[in-house]
Amino acid sequence: MVDPISSAATGRIRSASGAPVADTSSERQQVDKVSKAASISRDQVQLGSSGTSAVVSDLVAKGPPFDFDTVERIKKAIENGTYPIDVDKITRHLFDSHDDIRL
Repeated sequence: MVDPISSAATGRIRSASGAPVADTSSERQQVDKVSKAASISRDQVQLGSSGTSAVVSDLVAKGPPFDFDTVERIKKAIENGTYPIDVDKITRHLFDSHDDIRL
């Protein structure tokens, strides 16, 4: 059975040779000091609304991140019937997605 690490385990710690390791009071004080500091300190994060609202406003003003010219070119190619359609590729992806759903 494994003993948890705690002050109750003091005196039972052994060196590599098997001899008990002495626990000096100065070492114990250092361990206690570190333990107290660890239990007191907590990570905290605070978010302010000033930075996030400026970023959101900037994104809204810029609009969506895609190329309108490319979209228009594809639309015209579809309307004209010149947009290349790879039926084999579409079929392969449909079957692949179907296989993914079944698994």
